[in-house]
Amino acid sequence: MARRCVALLTGGVIAAAVWPSSVEALTITIAPAFSGSYTALDLGSSGTAGPHGGLTFLPGDPNHILLGSNPNAITGVFYKIPLSRDANCHVDGFGLAVAYGTVGEYNDAGVTFGPERVLFSTRYPRNELAQTRISSTNEDRVDDLDGHGVVTEPSVTGAAFVPSGFAGAGQFKLITIDGEWYTLPLVADGAGTFAPGSATFHAALVGGPEGIAYVSGGNAVFGADSVMVAENTAGVLSTYTLDANGNAVVASRRLFASGFPAPEGLAVDPLTGDLLTSDISSSAIIRISGFVVPHAPDMIFTDGFDDLCAGAL
Repeated sequence: MARRCVALLTGGVIAAAVWPSSVEALTITIAPAFSGSYTALDLGSSGTAGPHGGLTFLPGDPNHILLGSNPNAITGVFYKIPLSRDANCHVDGFGLAVAYGTVGEYNDAGVTFGPERVLFSTRYPRNELAQTRISSTNEDRVDDLDGHGVVTEPSVTGAAFVPSGFAGAGQFKLITIDGEWYTLPLVADGAGTFAPGSATFHAALVGGPEGIAYVSGGNAVFGADSVMVAENTAGVLSTYTLDANGNAVVASRRLFASGFPAPEGLAVDPLTGDLLTSDISSSAIIRISGFVVPHAPDMIFTDGFDDLCAGAL
């Protein structure tokens, strides 16, 4: 059946895309091994005040992202931002941002929805993990990770759940600014959130890692299921193959893209497979295209649209 792309709707009105007029576009270079299959485009700023932190798509809603603003500070906040899409469903701009309650103090690259649609967010430089129920307007639970075996200086940065279909599916992974990669077990606490257990250390990565995102081995050039890592201090994205538990294999590191002032968050577009990267220094969002669609094209989304995009764009 032919499918259409819904660009962006807010209250039944298609919103105009927003780009900054005075910010010079970044020039991102895809590494030679990948350059024949992938392209990068600077989408500009989201229009939110302050530097950009991590980002993720809202669960079941491919037309909104959640983006951290003013990260690493008590004044940090998350914004829910509507997206505009081009005729092929690729994100091409942003609508009016709305504060996501008062959630987001000390937000960093780790921004992801987990079981029961709970928002998990890392807090830098406090080495904390916050959890917010989908119906809440402020954090419901904050845990000091020092007490759970994530011993680092100064803090955790990135976080991700291993997606279904990957080795280690469902496991919760953390990365710290000094490169320590952990698995953190979680157990329901009876209050709609999850109690962390004792973290297991697996590997030490390089480059000041922040955001992490899983990439299927079905994508061109990759050849094996992998994880993409935003190396903040190095200004690059790198990729690692996975071990049997969804952890990065250190010796497999390959450069994927360079030219970022300070890449922060990573999010995979559920409609196109595009990788969105936020940059804390330039306050830009970069779209990297060429990836395969990560989910079945006929999935039902909670925003009411079940006829969004073709499986291959």
